[in-house]
Amino acid sequence: LGLATLRSLARNFWRPPAVLLVGIMAIAAWFLLSPMAAAGRGVTSSSLGSCDHADYAAGARVLLEFSKDDRIGMLGLSEVTRIGSAEYFFDFWLRLNHFTPSALIAHQSAIFGLEPYRLISVTAVVLLLLNIPLVFFLARVAAGVRVGVALFIAALYAISPLSAYAVHQGGLGQLLAAQGIALLVVITALLFREARSERPLWSWGLMLCAAFWLLAGSYNFILIVCLAQVVPWVLGRALVKRQIQSIKPVALVMSVALLLCIALFWPRFSGIVERFQLLAEYDYGWRVPLFAWDGWLGLVSDVYLEPLGSFWQPLLMLGLGAGWLGWLWRAWRQ
Repeated sequence: LGLATLRSLARNFWRPPAVLLVGIMAIAAWFLLSPMAAAGRGVTSSSLGSCDHADYAAGARVLLEFSKDDRIGMLGLSEVTRIGSAEYFFDFWLRLNHFTPSALIAHQSAIFGLEPYRLISVTAVVLLLLNIPLVFFLARVAAGVRVGVALFIAALYAISPLSAYAVHQGGLGQLLAAQGIALLVVITALLFREARSERPLWSWGLMLCAAFWLLAGSYNFILIVCLAQVVPWVLGRALVKRQIQSIKPVALVMSVALLLCIALFWPRFSGIVERFQLLAEYDYGWRVPLFAWDGWLGLVSDVYLEPLGSFWQPLLMLGLGAGWLGWLWRAWRQ
């Protein structure tokens, strides 16, 4: 993968879209990092009051300072740290919490000799910058817009106040999940395109495996939500474009990639059912009905995550449903 990327960069780097994308990433890096760099002599974190900064730093310290099999070095007994089936802190991050961001911070802390808490916001910026090219590809491949429009969408994502909020709120799991979602949709769309040719599809399966792992490592339960969105989209796209014969090879590659990921990273997948049980057992503040349109899209009425009023919810569902059906009818006519 690394050699293929270098070869592609050497061939395509000086083309205008690539140069402009790198420029957008550089501007976004300055926009987000300069306030933190100006605050002190070394790397620091900037928080808007979220508990996630401490959460990721604590997870990184656990992964950095203790071995997986250490059952006596942790502060606190199993009666204190037990959450569901996780009796120790290490198991909690491995099975139920946001494993990959904390593991990444622990890895970088060991390399650079820095305390984990200093790297939270910087890691969030890095993950946001890595999402920018994927937003560009998502606009190009999945939505089919022109290069200029796709660059504009990527730039909008890069310097959006919402993106800055994700960084300063410490939304590492969300940023990583966004990367997995974008990769999953882009690779699935390209799979359908390649299915009409005679070329083998298994090389795309490795990229799908990476997408599934990013999702499992950030919020493992979001895998269910993503598959619930991607599968109908894939079937609808095949129906509209009259590519029914492509469904079988694409489904086979996706299934094998998912099963391979499950086999390699079983602890993350074994905790999915339990994570949903915990969400049902404890009030995390998310009171939006899951099967409503606003529940899927994350539209809420205020900062306390209260659901939209009863007047707006049906209107929103009707409006989005009409827009989706209109697009489907237009695509069918074309």
